[in-house]
Amino acid sequence: MKIFVFDSSLWLARSIKRVFHFFSDAKNLELLTPPWVHFQVLTPEPIEMAVGMRIQYKLRLRGIPIRWESEITAWEPPHRSVDDQT
Repeated sequence: MKIFVFDSSLWLARSIKRVFHFFSDAKNLELLTPPWVHFQVLTPEPIEMAVGMRIQYKLRLRGIPIRWESEITAWEPPHRSVDDQT
């Protein structure tokens, strides 16, 4: 099995607490994703972020439905969070 790693950084003119709070809400991923992708969080709310939390999603790419799950593997607000995608 091939493993892909995505590592990214971005500078925002906001406090780290405010930015971390925004990204702590899984539903905000729907706001950040282009509408033509039809991205949707399937896990019922409220989603309490913590190590071990699993979140299900779906989207459509070129008409093909895709589902996956992420698991929170590190949760250290407001400095670090890690999730594995399966």
